[in-house]
Amino acid sequence: MLLPTEIEKIPPYDKVTKLLIGGLPGTGKTHLCSDLPNSLLIDLESGHRPHFGGLCIDVKNASITEGKTLAQAFREIINLIKAANVEEYEKTKRKKYDFLTWDNITQLQEIVKVKAAADYNASHMGKSQIKNGSAPILDVTTELGQVGWMYYLTAYKQVFDMCTDLVNECTIFLAHTTQSSLAKKQEQIVINDLQITGKVKLWTLLNVDDAGVLTIENNKGILDFK
Repeated sequence: MLLPTEIEKIPPYDKVTKLLIGGLPGTGKTHLCSDLPNSLLIDLESGHRPHFGGLCIDVKNASITEGKTLAQAFREIINLIKAANVEEYEKTKRKKYDFLTWDNITQLQEIVKVKAAADYNASHMGKSQIKNGSAPILDVTTELGQVGWMYYLTAYKQVFDMCTDLVNECTIFLAHTTQSSLAKKQEQIVINDLQITGKVKLWTLLNVDDAGVLTIENNKGILDFK
């Protein structure tokens, strides 16, 4: 083992494969991503409108119509995209879509809750509790304390990974934000905060290539990456 003697140059980096876009409801996040070429938008809250254009599948509405849970519909759409990728790769050596948008990460967290509860109930501890007469856990974040949040974070990471690497170019996660203001040195500062639960927020920001906030100014959408 030797100490380094030369400074390595940072290689050029311009490929964003995972992007997070936050913004207040109604700022145009869904509309913006619907315009991307060869893209598919996975609508988890029935927020897409026909005049937005693009390819969209309303998973929330489909789950209700077909009598499925949102989590079941989520797994089905993942499998459908994977199957389409296999078919497309045989023809073109590429995946089916260039861009995939998950709209939005708040609803994705509801799917995570279902998975986390199922994982806990299937664990040795969960099986033991059910065997002793306790009801299966439905929400690990409210019923199990700190242990529950560990299961939740693990499930979130797994669901997040399931959503990525399905397209050629970039996976986009949309997220609602809330705004608050802070007075500092006689100046009012507006703070945008992502509506993502606890430690999951930090983990998400660390695991996307970039993140921006979409706002409306003078009737124009501005996506700020500062």
